[in-house]
Amino acid sequence: MLKLTYDGGEAYIEERGAYVANLYLAGKKILKENQDKKLTHGGSATMIPFANRVRNHTYVFEGEQYFLPKNDGENSIHGLIMDSPFDIITQEENYIVMNYRLLHPGFPSELDINISFKIKRSEFITKFSIKNIGSKRAPIMVGAHPYFNIKGDYHINYEEPAFKLNYIDKYFPDGRAEFVDLNGINLSESVLDNTFYGGGKIRLRSEYSEVEIGRKNMPFFVLYNGKYAEGKSIAIEPLTGAPDAFNNGIGLKIIDPLKSLNTQFKIKLIR
Repeated sequence: MLKLTYDGGEAYIEERGAYVANLYLAGKKILKENQDKKLTHGGSATMIPFANRVRNHTYVFEGEQYFLPKNDGENSIHGLIMDSPFDIITQEENYIVMNYRLLHPGFPSELDINISFKIKRSEFITKFSIKNIGSKRAPIMVGAHPYFNIKGDYHINYEEPAFKLNYIDKYFPDGRAEFVDLNGINLSESVLDNTFYGGGKIRLRSEYSEVEIGRKNMPFFVLYNGKYAEGKSIAIEPLTGAPDAFNNGIGLKIIDPLKSLNTQFKIKLIR
């Protein structure tokens, strides 16, 4: 377990999957701990080269069919790196850069993945830099899965219009979306496992804390307060694309050989 510290800020990061196991800002515990060793059930997991689900664990890209691990019924879920050992490239007291090279039979090219984490007293910044070092073009969708501690009633506010994606069934968007205004609504009375587009900076408020989530090149997000949130947290997941983007193309990024995708998100404690 790696530890980053700075003036009351602490982050604990596992080399396996570049997983943020614990986060404290100004001494306050921000993320719910993982209770069952599954990385997407607590802390903040990193999901690359896709987040959420790929329907029937398969997709066609540029005329070729690829098969992913079947690890969620018939579907594939949460990427290909969560059990991968990252190398440490740079490490300072409050900053670290980690690297992994992804080469998988279910993916058309090779990726050089660099993830950096930086802790300040009241801020935690995660940056992704993903370079296609293979000879073929590569589809990509990047996501993170942080669970934020809450207490009592809680609500979010966002600075820009947001749209809720319509699902064909329980998990998969159909390309339609509708404007929603969740600002100030008590979310503790709702059951959430939905994808949204837009919103800009998101503020989460509860009796426990007020946290701001800022995103760059990650215009989608999931709100989840189901079983694994345990009634004491909510997952606000920044994403570059929608669930099943490898098939539906919603928000999907394509990286040409020797080109890169750069994106980031920041967690800031307000109180």
